Amino acid sequence: MIECEQPNLSNSQQQQVLDHEEFLDRIKKTLYYGSTKVRCTKISRPLADYAADVFSESHRGHSLSRLNFATVGNLSVTPCSLILAMIYLDRLNATDPTFVRRVTPSELFIVSMMVSTKFYCGYDEDVYLSAWAESGNMTPEQMKSLELEFLDAMNWNAYVSKHDFFAKLKSVEKVLAKRQGLSRGWLTYTELINFLPSFAIAKQLIQYSTIMALSYTASVMTIAGAFLLASNLQLPHNLLYRGTARTCGGMQAASGPTASQQPQPPLGRCEGLVEGSNNEVNPLEDCTMEGPITTAQAEAINATLKDCEKAL
Repeated sequence: MIECEQPNLSNSQQQQVLDHEEFLDRIKKTLYYGSTKVRCTKISRPLADYAADVFSESHRGHSLSRLNFATVGNLSVTPCSLILAMIYLDRLNATDPTFVRRVTPSELFIVSMMVSTKFYCGYDEDVYLSAWAESGNMTPEQMKSLELEFLDAMNWNAYVSKHDFFAKLKSVEKVLAKRQGLSRGWLTYTELINFLPSFAIAKQLIQYSTIMALSYTASVMTIAGAFLLASNLQLPHNLLYRGTARTCGGMQAASGPTASQQPQPPLGRCEGLVEGSNNEVNPLEDCTMEGPITTAQAEAINATLKDCEKAL
């Protein structure tokens, strides 16, 4: 099935008339014409593929006749004529569906483009008819007969209002944006705007997305900064601290307790000598200490010697 997007046009959009140069710049992007001129040039490949599917849709399930995209792409016409031809095709499907199945998709496309270009540009009848007959591999008489049948099936309703034209253009732009976005896997800024009802909503969506991205980045940077600060700040019970705590602990373990923190030697060491134990310990060596003797240590030694004297 051919995709058909329903346009969503407000009253202000219906009454607005675009400048011609602004309109050409718009369809140059939305209809994928690139940097080429869109006045009378070959139809772009995405638009040609879509037009080939649209004009072949009526024969699906009824015949094997299909319109080749090369036939569409080889025509040097303005895309406005192609939009008008699609509008005529919609009217034919509503007024006389048998006509679109009675002729081949190529003939239906050629006669639709000829009538739409006449309505849009108004070329000279003789040169114009012979050129279209040559493009459709028909004689001018066959082309003229097909044109009369086409207009009769459409009830000679060739006029297209401004609202109908821009509604169909918007529908085609949405379908092309969806097709191209799905084929490449991402959407451009122009394609994203075509999916939204108005430019204001697209602008707000982009602003909200930017604000959310900046907020997320700021929160991540704040958390990372807090962890970095905590890992370099020496506080009690700080499990994240990885500074000089280990180094200081290692130095204290290597140097050992200070002289003031060293445990006092036991005062009853001389009792073994009094009881006559067989330990060959020199009491003088046992009561002496390495290094300078502090006042407290000297008092402790004197008290020990007095105890020894009393015991003797």
